[in-house]
Amino acid sequence: MSTHAKILVVEDDFQNRQLIQIYLSRMNFDVTLAPNGFAAMEKLKTYKPDLIISDISMPYMDGFELYNNVKAIPDLRSIPFIFLTAHSDADKRRYGKEIGSDDFLTKPIEQEDLVASIRGKLKRVEEIRSSTEAEMLTQIDQLKREILSTITHEVNTPLFIIKLTANLLLDETMEFKPHELQELLLRIKKSGERLDALLKDFLITVRIAAGDAKSEYKEAKQDSDINFIVEHLVPQFKKRAEIKQLRIQSQLERHLPGLQLHVDQVADVVERLFSNAYKFTPPGGEIRIRSGKDHDYVRLDIEDTGIGIPEEQLDRIFHKFYQVNRAEMEQQGAGLGLAIARDLTEINGGRLVVKSHEGMGSTFSLLFPIHVI
Repeated sequence: MSTHAKILVVEDDFQNRQLIQIYLSRMNFDVTLAPNGFAAMEKLKTYKPDLIISDISMPYMDGFELYNNVKAIPDLRSIPFIFLTAHSDADKRRYGKEIGSDDFLTKPIEQEDLVASIRGKLKRVEEIRSSTEAEMLTQIDQLKREILSTITHEVNTPLFIIKLTANLLLDETMEFKPHELQELLLRIKKSGERLDALLKDFLITVRIAAGDAKSEYKEAKQDSDINFIVEHLVPQFKKRAEIKQLRIQSQLERHLPGLQLHVDQVADVVERLFSNAYKFTPPGGEIRIRSGKDHDYVRLDIEDTGIGIPEEQLDRIFHKFYQVNRAEMEQQGAGLGLAIARDLTEINGGRLVVKSHEGMGSTFSLLFPIHVI
């Protein structure tokens, strides 16, 4: 289990660094070295170890700063740490426990203690991973059952419209004027588009649950500008808004920090948030799109002057298959749009939050931390 595990050793003392590498290599561990926290963060851009062994007191970036930076990156936060400390570091031990690390080895390090600590950490990680995988399989099975149940209801309506309209068109006893024929064909087209959107939502929901969307992010992420994504979408948003006579305002702050994003996934999120605003904003209303820097985050707001969300429903709107005000309006969806938007945002290292007042509109905000860029 623990042999051939990849270990990143972060130690500013050259001799200690070399001794740890020699000993662990003899124990069949795959060891990579870094002289400080900054160097370690550079290596972690292309290298994911199974365990990090780090000194606490180092120049440029100490062990605790390294720990906090690693835990801020979704793809790395599960990596366990072992800290190396001196006898007099009682305060540092207490601080380490406060931030979530409780594994310390006191210098000078006994080789047997080091290996025992490594194997114990790796064993716990493997147990957690096995438990997580079992839970994921259970969740996927539950999701499949929910999708099958939802398909029965959501797919039947557009299918019924398509079949009924097609039968009318095939009835040789019926004669249609040009505008009537166009209306019937448009009905088939809209129902087909609704089916297409439903099936796409079902498929991406399963891909997210299975981890495929996260793998796609890792393979296709690139340095991106959130404004670049928005600017390519705004023209189609404005064209669509003309149908309901909605006003679109776009205020994008220039020279924002770059982000490591999967462009297509984030574009999908922005489109879903716009569609949500479009759906719940009455004719003559307004949708505002704003970007900017908010402390340690790049922020994108999509604000509408729509019907808003009741306060008691705010904590449920990101749940799969949940729909706001279903009884009051025909939404033509499976209740997956916001859940997908949240999941894709988190896969890209961000957060999706909402503020809303019933009758006054809603603001959905994407927040991407700058320090994971």
